[in-house]
Amino acid sequence: MGLELFISFTGIGFKLDQTLLLLSELRKTDLIISTSDSSGLGIALLRKLRIIQTPHIYTSIGLGGLYKTKKSNLMFSLCKLILQAPDKILCYSPVEKDTLELEFNIPSNKIIYFPPGTDTNFFIPGKKRSENYVLAVGRDSGRDYNLLISVARELPQVNFHIICSPHNLHGLKIPSNVKVEIDVDYETLRYRYQNSTMVIIPAQETQRASGQLVMLGAMACGKPVIVSRVKGLTGVYDLKSDSNCILVPPGNPDALKKAIENLSKNHNARERIGKNGRKLIKSQYSELKYGQLLLRLVNDIVKK
Repeated sequence: MGLELFISFTGIGFKLDQTLLLLSELRKTDLIISTSDSSGLGIALLRKLRIIQTPHIYTSIGLGGLYKTKKSNLMFSLCKLILQAPDKILCYSPVEKDTLELEFNIPSNKIIYFPPGTDTNFFIPGKKRSENYVLAVGRDSGRDYNLLISVARELPQVNFHIICSPHNLHGLKIPSNVKVEIDVDYETLRYRYQNSTMVIIPAQETQRASGQLVMLGAMACGKPVIVSRVKGLTGVYDLKSDSNCILVPPGNPDALKKAIENLSKNHNARERIGKNGRKLIKSQYSELKYGQLLLRLVNDIVKK
């Protein structure tokens, strides 16, 4: 009951049971890197209680944004208390770093921000000719699929393909020109990227990192990406509209429809934007770049 109450108030899990099951292993390791808020909170709590002494890097991938959305309550007060325990907190957008520092009272030198990368050796341009569909991908609650489907209804001549989870489309009536796939594997996802005409990330403003990995993977595959102009994307990556992507205002169906129509008609623009996008990801946001930054952070903590 307590766990359900925590989730309902914060929108995230609290995997204390997982932490307790792994307790003996966690105590023996040299360093713990938790990769999500739900797994990290349990570890941070036991660190706060001094049950775990192992150094801990906590990765925040949405807690700050959820706090902004849901506002302060008792559960977030608990989060503020236990998030003083990790040695470092890693986050993927400046807006979340600001929230953790200003609203959670975490010292600035404990919060590390750097953008995630993607595997540019796995996500590569396809060799065959693209099929004729517009692709949207993502299970994040910040996706605006209501907006996308409303635009799809106005463009019956365009084929749309959505890859998501069932909850993303709950209550939405899917038009005949929209195909839906649920929770595909990475090989299938790469194939869909490679064979799409373009990729759309219809994001809502959530004050946190959202849509980053989809954008990176699609751009690494050399696809032109239409991106909502939200802080978790434009505040993180070096995005230039009509150069390495197309930026549109969030929640604006007319702007999204126009962007789809313009790219659909202009093969040269699709090729140019797709090539520039892959070049950007390879040079600045590869998995190797991310790994180097993370290794530097790990070494700083382990050497203390």
